[in-house]
Formats: sequence, C-alpha cells, structure tokens
Amino acid sequence: MSPKINWRAVPFIRLVIPLIMGIWCNNQVEQSLPFPILLLSILLIISFLIIKVKFKYYQQWIVGFWLNLVLFLLGWQLIFWNNPITYNTHYQQFISQKATASKYWVVGEVVNIPTTKKTTKVELLIQNIGTNQDSLQSVLGKMLCYVEADSAAKNLNYGDKILFQSFINEVESPKNPHQFDYKQFLKYKKITHQTYLSQGSWQKLENEKSGLFYAINKIRTDRIEQIKKYVKGEAEQGVAMALLLGFKDELSEDIKAAYSETGAIHVLAVSGLHVGIIAMILRWLLKQFRWRRKWLKLVLMILPLWFYALLTGFSPSVIRATVMFSLLVLGLETDKKSNIYNVLAASALVLLLLNPYFLFSVGFQLSYAAVFGIVFFQPKIAIWLLPKNKIVNYFWQLTTVSIAATLGTLPFTLYYFHQFPVWFWLSSAIVIPAAAVILSIGILFFTLGWIPFLGHFIGRVLEWIIWLMNTFIGWIHALPFSLIKGLWFSSWAFYVLLMAIVGFGLLLQTRRVRWLLFSLSFILLLAGFSIYNDWQSSNQREVIVYSLSNATAIDFIDGQSVTTLESDNLTLKNYEFAAQSHHYQRNIKQVDRLNINKNITQNNLLKSDNLIQFYDKTFLIIDHKNISSSEKVEVDYLILRNSPRIKMTALTQDFTFKKVIFDGSNKYWQIKNWKMECEALNIDFQDVRNDFALVLSF
Repeated sequence: MSPKINWRAVPFIRLVIPLIMGIWCNNQVEQSLPFPILLLSILLIISFLIIKVKFKYYQQWIVGFWLNLVLFLLGWQLIFWNNPITYNTHYQQFISQKATASKYWVVGEVVNIPTTKKTTKVELLIQNIGTNQDSLQSVLGKMLCYVEADSAAKNLNYGDKILFQSFINEVESPKNPHQFDYKQFLKYKKITHQTYLSQGSWQKLENEKSGLFYAINKIRTDRIEQIKKYVKGEAEQGVAMALLLGFKDELSEDIKAAYSETGAIHVLAVSGLHVGIIAMILRWLLKQFRWRRKWLKLVLMILPLWFYALLTGFSPSVIRATVMFSLLVLGLETDKKSNIYNVLAASALVLLLLNPYFLFSVGFQLSYAAVFGIVFFQPKIAIWLLPKNKIVNYFWQLTTVSIAATLGTLPFTLYYFHQFPVWFWLSSAIVIPAAAVILSIGILFFTLGWIPFLGHFIGRVLEWIIWLMNTFIGWIHALPFSLIKGLWFSSWAFYVLLMAIVGFGLLLQTRRVRWLLFSLSFILLLAGFSIYNDWQSSNQREVIVYSLSNATAIDFIDGQSVTTLESDNLTLKNYEFAAQSHHYQRNIKQVDRLNINKNITQNNLLKSDNLIQFYDKTFLIIDHKNISSSEKVEVDYLILRNSPRIKMTALTQDFTFKKVIFDGSNKYWQIKNWKMECEALNIDFQDVRNDFALVLSF
C-alpha cells in the first residue's frame, strides 16, 4: 500500500508545481503569450472564484484544472516578463540598430562589490548609451565589465557611476564540447553583454549615493575591511568573508578545492545553515524576556534575518532560507503547527514569483534538495542507532543530518559537479558546529569590533577557530580516496538515480519490500548504463582541436586514454576549463599532456616533427617553420597555428587536404584574411578560435 498524502495540508505544493512547469517550459522557447490568452485566463479565474460555491463536490476538479492551467500560464509569462532583452528600453535594442560594430559611450552604476585579481570585475546597471556623448539615450540592463587593474579601478565601490567608451560584446556561448555554459549562467543573472576597459578609457562621475541597497553594501564593505584589519592570514580572511558575509571572491583556489572535495563547501556559501543558526540565536536571546506584544517579538526575530540576507548579498539560497525561516518563526510564535513541506513550497512560490530564473540556479536547487533530504530522511535514519552517551549521540545526529542532506542532493551534485566526496560525513561533523561558533563570534566581532582592543582580541579568536577548521579540512582532504572524480551524469542518469532515491525514501516510509525492489531496479539500470558506457568508451577514437585564446591544445582520444599536444603557454587551469568536462563525458581514465613540439611513438599515434598520424587520419601542423617539399604532400587536415605568414594559394600548391583548421593561437586579422582566401578558393575551413572546437569522431 502506498503512503497517503494529505494534500489539504500542503496547498502550496499543489500551487508551485504548475508554476514551475510553466517557467521551465518557456525557458526552452522564450515566447510571450498572446494577450487574448492572458485576458481569458484572468477572466476564467475571476469567474471561478465567483461561482465556485455553486460547484458540487465531484465538479471541483474543474476549478482545480483551470487554476493549474492559469498557474502554468503565469509561470510561462513570468519568464518573458523577467527577460530584460525583450524590453525596448534594454541597451541591446540600441546596439542591434547599428549596422557596424563601433565603440559606444556608456554611463553605468556599479551594483556589486568590485573584486580585483588580474582585472577589476564589476557589474554595471546601464543607464545611458550612445555613439557620442551628446546623444546618450536612457536605457536599462546589466553588463559585466572588466577594468584594467590600476589604482582607480581598485577604488571602485558599490554605487559608483562611471562613464566610458568601449566596444560592447555579447557574452559568448561555450565553444568547446561539454564546457561550462558561462553565457547561460550570466543570463540567469540578467547579464547578456560584457566589455573591457583599459586604463584611461573611463572616468568616475559624481553622483549622490543613497538608498537601502547602497547603505547595506556600505556596511558590507566596512565589515570586509574590518576582517582584513583584525583577521590575519589570507586563508582565514577569505573563509571569514565567505562564511560571515557571503563574499567568496577572496577565497584562494586551494581553500575552495579542499572544502569542495571534502563535501564542506556549503559552509562557505551562506545558505540555510547560516540563516538557521542566526534564527536559533535570536530565538534564544528573545526567549529571555517576557513579551506582552507578540508582534514586536516577531518583528525583532524576522527583521534581523532579512537584514542578514541583504548583508550577505541576497543570493537565492539565502532568500529561500530567510523566507522559509520567517514563515516557520511566524508559525511557531503564533502557536500554529506549520507543515515544513508546505513552508518549503510557499517559500519557493514567493521566490519564483519574484524571479523565475531562481529555478535554474544550482544553489537554489541544492538548497531545496538538501532541506527536503534533511526533513524527510534524517528522522528515519537517526532511529537506526540510539546512543546513550550524549557526545556520541550529538555526533551521530550531525552525521545523520549530513547523510540525509547528501541523499537529497546526490543527483544534483553528480550531474553538475561530476564528483563525490567520500568523507563528507566526517567534514560535516566538524564544519557544522564550527560554523555555529564562528557565526556567533562573528556577530560579536561585528557588534563590538569598532573598539580597537576588543576588535583585535575577538579577531584573533575568530582567526584561530577558522585556522583550526581549515586545518581539519586539510587533514580530511589528504585522507586516501577522499574524492571520486570524473563521474559524468547525463540528464537521463540524473532521473534514474532520482527515482532510486525516491524508492529508498518510500521504503523507509512504508517498510514495504516492493519499494526496495523498485529502488534496486533503478540502481541496476544505472549500473547497466555504466557498464555499457564503459564498453562503448573503450572503443572510441576522437580528435579535438580546442577553442582557446592565444594557445593550442589538441586531444587524441584512444579508448579511455587521451594524449594532448599543447603549447608552452597553456596553463593547467585553462586546459581543464576547456577539456575536463569532455574528458568526464568520454570516460577518460588517463591523460597524457605533451608539448606540441615533442615527437611521439605510440601504438596508434605517431608524430614526427609537424606530421601526425592517428589511426588512418593524417594531420599536418603549420606554424612559423617553413615547410616545403619537392612533391605534393597528401594529408587529411592542415592545422595552422601561431599565425604563420602563408597564403592559401601556396598551401594548395604544396598540399592536398580535406580541410584547414585555424586554432586559437592565430591572430584575429590573420584568420580573417585566411577565411576570405578560403572562400574565394572554395577551401573547406574551420575557425576554431572564433567559432567552435573541431571534433572528429571515427
């Protein structure tokens, strides 16, 4: 017998499902609904609200059907309303009217806390645009801006207004197979274009800084400076900023990797854990007083939560947690029992009505999956063991919370990050209590840190605790088999694993064998898919010329191993960004990176100077070296790199080939000239730098 669900206790779940479906469907097509359909939907809802009492019980499905339909249509239309480029006032409409690319004069306001590494990265809310300063038009829209990191750029702050002249480029789609889609990531932040500002091409304008968000960001910036002043050590500073303020740009790559690969990265992304700790601290403090006016107590509990959400950047996970805890506090303080699943659905409904793009945020999805996992699985797993010792029981409860959250988020983690941290339960047992202590001390630090002596003392205590937490995480990270990497999950595998976890949940709920069989059948299906994928990948052969900026990388995939020929200037970070996801998807077990000038003698790959033979395919690399032959050489592909001074007519005289490839190390103007020559001579070509990577499977 299947578990019965009391749908009357969770009305918001019934409301949020059709809304989500509408949002998801229109995100695929991005089309507005015709006005008559919108008008008809509104009229239908109004009419049903008026005549609902006249429906008999067995006819109530009619109202439910139309309500679901209208919510679906509302979700559909929300995507259109929240897509900034659909409005005539968006700056893209002005740019698209121009026939030729040119520099634009732009006035924009900084709407983030700028961060400086190689360049200063700012997000701008564009206010005016024009081809010259005398014809600026009022527009709207956000733009990503990289500013040459000089002293002026480093002094940019939230709320500053700048004037600049520059080329404006649309954010590019990923050019390499299975590469992270940065364009889509920015689209969900409502950013569509980017620009680069060199020194002297921009100036700061005088403007009056005011408003709630400016005031909050000023407080946030001051707190960041306070951490830098009193907390020593770059690693400790970065963790303090991330954990207390949600400012992650100062985290080092080593710290990010250690926390990510031990399953503790959630502690560095301000989310429900942090908001929950703040809510518990507030509830405990306010419980010490007697309150004649409950509404005042409610205000004093809920307002600080929203202030903290604003202070930490108003991310989807923080907003979700704040909405949820606000509703829970409301229920607890008014003596009303709140159904946690209904509260979760209500918070999701509110957030998606405000911004439907939250649905596609990885943080948003992980937050809800983790909370659902904890609420549903943790009580059922915790009863497996009932330690009598309080300390043992405390750590057992922490462990079950971590296991439950992992069960909820496992399909998402594997799908998005392709890795599984083996020691997640051990790291969570450390970072969760440590985060509670750090947050508590952090509140004290921000409250009393303005007093020099106390600021110095509390800052040192904070630094020591963070150092201790980092040390423990580093120790766990160094344990053997700490991380399983390269777990490529397709959308199909995602849903199969999700169904297996659903079956396991129903098994815990009902304790019926059929749900065990249900779950095992999906696990076996997943195992079968893995075996088939392993067999298929052992027979694959592929060549990829990657799209990179000013560098070369060519993969020769043979079964589950790959040999990469790369230029001297290619960094590991850039290589992995371009190729690693594709390696995961192709189930690559071994990567051998070699310099492109090195000769190779392998079973199926031979390279002598610039001539390469891979199975029955031949490639010739043409760079600065002069290549000449008394006879016409026949190859399959020519790869031009490092902008050799050569004409296409000369190539056709010396070589017979099927296709010529221009890789990312060539200069733009050179590629442009070659393409014109190829079109005139009817030569097949591929511009890897400006278009997409070349992928040859055979």
